[in-house]
Amino acid sequence: TTEGFAPLRQAIADFLPWNVDPEQILITTGSQQALDLIGKVFLDKGSRLLVEKPTYLGALQAFTPMEPVAVGVDSDDEGMLIDDFAKQIGSGADKARLAYVLPNFQNPTGRTMSDARRQALVDKARELDIPLIEDNPYGD
Repeated sequence: TTEGFAPLRQAIADFLPWNVDPEQILITTGSQQALDLIGKVFLDKGSRLLVEKPTYLGALQAFTPMEPVAVGVDSDDEGMLIDDFAKQIGSGADKARLAYVLPNFQNPTGRTMSDARRQALVDKARELDIPLIEDNPYGD
């Protein structure tokens, strides 16, 4: 099926730390395909896209066909700075559509986001109604 091998989708659903229906899982051929699909859903020409500064070049390439405006969020050794994240959100039609983060062994810096920073980012994104896209190829 297009969505992927059903037993694999079930295994992923069982592995996740929250309750998810395997029907909600889509198997992709890698993060580039997943980022392309996410971009097609969330981004249009001129859409604001928040990314860590610096960020993974492959993600920018995956989002490029939708022609977003990538806005870098200042970061330190623990990841995105929450105050700058909130500052870069924008408002109205210019409000960011999503934020892309790599919390573990970030590419290209190799840094790992602290637990406290992760929670602060999730809390601020929830407060500001900004979807977070976590690219986590090394997390497990």
